[in-house]
Amino acid sequence: MTQFSGQDFAMWFQSIHGFEPYPWQQRLVEQILQNQREHPGINAGWPMVLDLPTGSGKTSAIDIALYTQAADMHQAPRRIVYVVDRRAIVSQTMGHVKALQNALLNPSDDIQRRVAEALRSRMANASPNRVPLEVAELRGGIPLDDTWASQPDIPAVLISTVDQVGSRVLFRGYGVSPKMRPIHAGLLGNDCLWLLDEVHLSKPFAKMLGELKAMQNACIKDGLPIRNGIVQMSATPVDLEAQSSFKLEEMEDIESCPRLKDRVRAVKYASLKLLALQGAKRPEEALIARIPAEAKRISGNVIGVIVNRVETAVRLGQEIKTNEPNADVITLTGRMRPLDRETIWAHIKEIAGAGRDRNEMDRRVYVVSTQTIEAGADLDFDGMVTEIASMDALIQRAGRVDRRGELSARGNPAEILIVAHKKQTSEKNVDPVYGLTLAKTWNLLEGLHGKDQFDMGPASQELGTPEERLVCSAPDVQTTRLSPSHIDALSQTFPEPATQPEVAYHLHGVQEPRPEVTVIWRGEIPLRYASPGKGRTDDGQPLEWLRTDQLEALIDQLLACPPRSSEAIALPIPAFRFWASSRNRTNLQAEHPYEPQLIDVADVDRFDAKDEGDQMPHHVVWVLRWRGVDSEWIPIKDVRNGDVVIVPLEWGGISEGNWDPTSTDTVTDLGEIAQFQRAKDYPGVAPTIRFHERFGYPTSIKPPSASSDNARISKAEKEGALVALQRLLERWNQSEAPEGTYYTINSSVELVDLVPQEFVDGKTGTFYVAVGKPLTTQDQKGGYVFETDGSDAASSLIGVPLSLNEHSDDVAAMAERYAHSLGIESLAESLRLAGSFHDIGKADSRFQTVLYGGDVIAAAMAADGVLAKSVETPKSGAQIAAIYEQSGYVRGTRHELMSLALLEHAQSFETRPDADLVKHLVATHHGYCRSIPPRQDDPKPVDVHVSREGYDMEASSAHGLDAVSSGVTDRFWAMTERFGWYGLAWLEAVLRLADHHESARQSAVRSGTKRR
Repeated sequence: MTQFSGQDFAMWFQSIHGFEPYPWQQRLVEQILQNQREHPGINAGWPMVLDLPTGSGKTSAIDIALYTQAADMHQAPRRIVYVVDRRAIVSQTMGHVKALQNALLNPSDDIQRRVAEALRSRMANASPNRVPLEVAELRGGIPLDDTWASQPDIPAVLISTVDQVGSRVLFRGYGVSPKMRPIHAGLLGNDCLWLLDEVHLSKPFAKMLGELKAMQNACIKDGLPIRNGIVQMSATPVDLEAQSSFKLEEMEDIESCPRLKDRVRAVKYASLKLLALQGAKRPEEALIARIPAEAKRISGNVIGVIVNRVETAVRLGQEIKTNEPNADVITLTGRMRPLDRETIWAHIKEIAGAGRDRNEMDRRVYVVSTQTIEAGADLDFDGMVTEIASMDALIQRAGRVDRRGELSARGNPAEILIVAHKKQTSEKNVDPVYGLTLAKTWNLLEGLHGKDQFDMGPASQELGTPEERLVCSAPDVQTTRLSPSHIDALSQTFPEPATQPEVAYHLHGVQEPRPEVTVIWRGEIPLRYASPGKGRTDDGQPLEWLRTDQLEALIDQLLACPPRSSEAIALPIPAFRFWASSRNRTNLQAEHPYEPQLIDVADVDRFDAKDEGDQMPHHVVWVLRWRGVDSEWIPIKDVRNGDVVIVPLEWGGISEGNWDPTSTDTVTDLGEIAQFQRAKDYPGVAPTIRFHERFGYPTSIKPPSASSDNARISKAEKEGALVALQRLLERWNQSEAPEGTYYTINSSVELVDLVPQEFVDGKTGTFYVAVGKPLTTQDQKGGYVFETDGSDAASSLIGVPLSLNEHSDDVAAMAERYAHSLGIESLAESLRLAGSFHDIGKADSRFQTVLYGGDVIAAAMAADGVLAKSVETPKSGAQIAAIYEQSGYVRGTRHELMSLALLEHAQSFETRPDADLVKHLVATHHGYCRSIPPRQDDPKPVDVHVSREGYDMEASSAHGLDAVSSGVTDRFWAMTERFGWYGLAWLEAVLRLADHHESARQSAVRSGTKRR
C-alpha cells in the first residue's frame, strides 16, 4: 500500500519548483504507481520509452522517480542513474538534483518532510538528521573521490555520461582501482533505474543495457530482489523490444496546458548560408572568420553560436570578442574542469537560462558552444548561428532557441542561421563525427527550401519526411552483442584475464577505440622532471630523473591535498599526447614545430583526434599517473585509457576555462577549491590549504622550520605558524583575496594542523599544508565518509587503534542491518558472519607489529590486545615501507587469505549451508581473489590462533591458498553461478561498505568529528 497518492505529486513538485507540473508529468506518476501495484518487477513500473519532444520537461523524470520511490519503496529502485552523453549537461542536471537534495535535507513544508522521511526509512541508520538522498556526478575515476559508492542502502541520484557509468557497470570503471571496481559494478548492477536522456545519442549503450538486464533476470537466484528498470527518453528512441511507450496526448497534455502548448507549437525560422574564405585550408578557418559578422546580424540580445569542434569554439569566441569588444562573449565546451564549468555555467544560466526576463537585457551576449549543449540544456537564446550538423543534432540545437515559445507567441519568431563551408556539403566529405550526414542534411534542406526560410520548431512539418530525416540523422554504428561469456571475463577484476572484451565496443559500438585520459593541473608537479633534457644515464633514464625517494615525497604532498575529479578535464589520448609532447619546447620546437591545427577534438565520446601525438618523441615527456599511494612516474607513451595524470601548471592548455592546446598561460591550481567543495558536501572531510605562491596564495608569513627535516616541526613552531596563518585568512576574507587567488577562503575555517613540505624540484622551497576542522559534521548531515582506494595504507593504517573484536562486531552488525534494509533477510546471517570473520587474519603477530608502527616490543606488550587498525598514521610511503620491513611482514601478503585459512580450520564450520558464501566474502573483502588469489611469498611463516563465534581456529601463514587449486577460484565461480555476476558483486559491496562505514564511524568518534 502506497504512502502517497498520485495527486500528492503535484504538491511535492510545486513545493520544490514553485509551479505546477505539466499534465503529462502527473499522468506518468499515476501510471507508474498503478503499474508497481499491478505488475511488480516489470521495468520498475515505468514505461520503456518516454517519447517526448525537446523542451517538454524530461529532466523532471528524476523528480518523478524520487517521488514514486517514496510512494512505493518495495518496488522502486534506490539508485536513479540519469545518463546524458554531453558533459556540460551533466553539470546542469546536477544543479537540478542538488536542489532536490537540499529540499529533502531542509524541508520547508509537510510534503517535503514526508517524502524525506519515506526515503530515510529505506536506510539501515535512519536517524532524523541523515541525508535522505545522495547525489553525485560521475566523473573520471580518481582514488578517494567516489563517495557515492560508500553506502548500499541510501537513495541516490547519479548523473553521468555513457563512458563513466558504462565502464563501471561492466566491471571496468575508467580510472577506478581494480580493487574497487566490484563495488561500483555491484551497486550499478542492482537496485537501479536507468534514465537515458536523448537516447539517440547513445544507441549502443542502450542496447547493451537491455541485453545486460535480460541476462540478469535470467540468472537471479536465491531470493535476491529484482528492482531494475531502463527508460529511454527521446523522440527517436532505440528499440529494445519496447512493450510500452509514453507519449503526449494532444488534448489532455498540450491543449489543456498553455505553458506546454507555447513550447510545442513554437515557430522558429531557419535559413541556410554557405561561408567561404579565400586561402583557407580547412572549413573551420572560414567559419571562424565569417561567423562573427553573420551572428551580428541575428536579432535579439542573447545569441547562441554552436560549432562542431572545441578548437573552433575557442578560436571563434576570441574572434567575436575582437570584432565586438562591447559584447559579452562566453565560451562553453564539454572539455572543461567541472569547477570552471560550474562558474561559467552559473553566468550563462543567469543571462541565457530558460525563464529569464528578456526585458532586463541591456547588452549583446554571445554564448559560443559545441555539441555539449545539444541535449537537455535549459537555455533560451533569442537567435542562433549553427554549423551544419546531422538533422537530429540541428533539431536539438534549435531546441535551445526560444525554448518556452515566448517570442513565437508574441508573433516575433526567433531566427536560426545554418552555415557551412562548401567542402562540408560535398557528398564525398566524411566528417569524423557526423559521417556523410552533413552533406545529406544540407542537400535535403536546400532542396526543400533553397534560400527561403523554413520552420524548425518542435512541431515543424518542413524538415522532410520521417524517412528522409532518418537518413540525415547521426550515422548508426555497428553494435556487438553482449554475451554471458563477456561478463564472465569482465567480472574477473583482480587479476584481469589476459584476454577480455573491449568495453568501448559495448558502450559506443564497433569502431576504433576512443581512449581518453583524465588530466589534472597541479603546482606540486616539477616542470624540470616533466620535461627533462635529452641526455641519458647509463641505464637509459633521463639525466634529470625523478628518483624513487622524490616520487614518494611527491605522492605524499599530493595526498595532503588529494586531487579531485572536479579539477580534471577528460581528453582523447592522441590529442593529449600531441599537446604534452609540444610542451617540451626547448627540445622539440626545432624538430617538431607546434601545429595546433592538428589537434582536433569534439565534444562527443565516439569521436577522437587523429593520433598525430604518435609522431612525437614521447620518451622526453613524463607525467604522474595518479593512483593514490600506487602512483607512477611514466612517459606519455605509456598513458592508457581511463588513466588519471597530473601535469605541471606551466604547460598551459586552458583558456577562459576551456581546453585550449595553443594556450601557454600558466594554469590556475584548483586544489583548494576542490577540497573545500568536498568538505562542504561530505561530513568529516577536512579542508586543506597550501600556502605558497605557486598555488595562488602569496604570503610574506613564513612559518618557521627549525629542522632540516621538513617533516618535523616543534609543537611551539606549529602553534605559532597556525595562529599567523589563521590571521592571514581573516585578512583575506575581510577584503579581496590576493591577486592570483581563485576565490576568497572562508575565515570561519579553523586550522588545526600544519604539515611542512618541500618541493621536489629542490628550488622552490618549503610550502605548508594547513588542515582545517571539517566544515560539515556528522550531526549536520549524517552518515560517514571513509576515503579508501582499497589499499592497506588507506584501510588499516589510519591512526585509529581499534581492537579486532570491537571492529569485527561492529562490521558484523552493520552488514546484518544493511541486509535487512535491502530486503535480503535470508542472507543476513551470512553477511553477519562474513563481517565477524573478515579481519581475523590480522591476528598474525607480524601484522600486529605493522599496526603498532613497526614497534615489535609495543605489539608484544600491548594491553589492548589484537588490533584491527593502526595506532598511528604513517606520514609517508617511505615510512610505510620501513614499518613493513621492521615487522617482517612481507608487503603483498594478504590478511584476508589468512582469515580464510583460519576459517578453513574452524571445526564444523564447513557444514553450514552458507559456508562457501561466507568464505568467498571474507576472501574478497579488499577486492582480491576475483577470481585468482594473489601470490603469497612468506619465507618465515608463523602460526596464527584466533577464537571467535565459538570457533577455535589455528593455521599457518604458509597456508597455500594462493594456489590455483586451493578452491578460491572454484568458489568464486560457484558463487557466481548461485547469485549471478551482479548479485555476487552486490553482496561483496554490502560487506565491504559495512567495513568502510564502521572504519569511518570510529574514526569520526575518536577524532571528535561526531559531537553528540
